Amino acid sequence: MKESDLYEPLKQFLLNQMCCHSVYAEVGMYDVVALKGGVTVVVEMKKHLNFKVLEQAYRARTASDYYFISVPEPKQYHGWFIRDILKKYGIGLIYVDVEKQQAHIEEWGARSRAKNHSIRHLIREGYHDKLTGGLKSGEFRTEYGETIERVKTFLKWHRRDRWATVDEILEYVQTHYSSPKASLTATLKETWNAEWCEWKIEKRKTYFRYVEEGEQT
Repeated sequence: MKESDLYEPLKQFLLNQMCCHSVYAEVGMYDVVALKGGVTVVVEMKKHLNFKVLEQAYRARTASDYYFISVPEPKQYHGWFIRDILKKYGIGLIYVDVEKQQAHIEEWGARSRAKNHSIRHLIREGYHDKLTGGLKSGEFRTEYGETIERVKTFLKWHRRDRWATVDEILEYVQTHYSSPKASLTATLKETWNAEWCEWKIEKRKTYFRYVEEGEQT
């Protein structure tokens, strides 16, 4: 089984049972993003429930109203320790029966109180709604991924630890955004790019530079 096998039954569950009006795949760093009016739901799909996906889901609290983990329905349900962690951090759990193409909520999470930004500006109608969530790197390359790789290459090799404005980046980097300056600035400030992109504001201008993992100031 692949993670992407979870996507279709999960998508139908979000649309038909949770009454979301739109579902998108591979938005920013998230597997699935669903919208229900003004509410944003993020779902991280994994074949196994482990601490890595718990951390990924927990990080989504700053960008979504509700955040879930979706895994194949196990033969033996997860024990009290995992459930206590889910409840403590407000993470929901969705089980998917791939064979029956069904899904259900095993644990409801809590509405995030840490949300401080939205990922809706990253959603591209007619693109993210056509993708399949959970595909591994190499199975497809999103336009977003291509843009980020070009920005990384420019900052890492052309700027050599020097700061660059978004205007300087856009002189060399072609993006997929319809409003490149505003969208790229917002994207590079997102928490999911913090591992490699550092930014600062000086004299009302925003600057960016590439940093190796662990070197952030």
